[in-house]
Amino acid sequence: MAKTYGGYPQAAKNRAKAALKHKEEKGTSCGTSVGWTRARQLSTGQSLTLSTIKRTFSFLSRAKTYDQGKFTDDKGKDICGSIMYAAWGGDSMKGWCERTINKAEKESRAEDKGVGPTLKKKAEDHNESVSDSKKKTTQATLQKVYNRGIGAYKTNPGSVRPSVKSPQQWAFARVNSYLYALKNEKFRSGKHDTDLFPKGHKLSSK
Repeated sequence: MAKTYGGYPQAAKNRAKAALKHKEEKGTSCGTSVGWTRARQLSTGQSLTLSTIKRTFSFLSRAKTYDQGKFTDDKGKDICGSIMYAAWGGDSMKGWCERTINKAEKESRAEDKGVGPTLKKKAEDHNESVSDSKKKTTQATLQKVYNRGIGAYKTNPGSVRPSVKSPQQWAFARVNSYLYALKNEKFRSGKHDTDLFPKGHKLSSK
């Protein structure tokens, strides 16, 4: 399950609540179903995935220019830019999203810093344990497996076991699964990365 983040400012919740109240009372046609779903999430303090936080920050960064600080003009007509900017949490949400994204990316870079040496050692240890050249691997190959694991974690979070707490953990699990299959010529569970097995290996799709 993808990591989620909560604890955004009360001001962001209040702006979302204000937009929802306006919609309920005035029946505004402003916004999309996505925007109003986000407003409901924020109004109840629901935790968000990093991908949702990035989409929220992207929207608020674009929509800021349309915010006039009020929901209706002097004639009582809806100002959609202001309404939807509030629905997505407004200024306080924009600032929180930016800080959360920066922090998450900093943590990710710190975790990735030791990946190269770890994969190098895994490749060396594995190659020492096998004599058949068709069962040997390289650090570069393991890096590809690792990168695919990171990608799968981010694009298909539903496939990630609840016990997995980070994309790095999921990626290393994929590397270990690959090494097991490379050595034993069988997978523990589902097949993956068969195009990366050496040509001539029993599981290779080349």
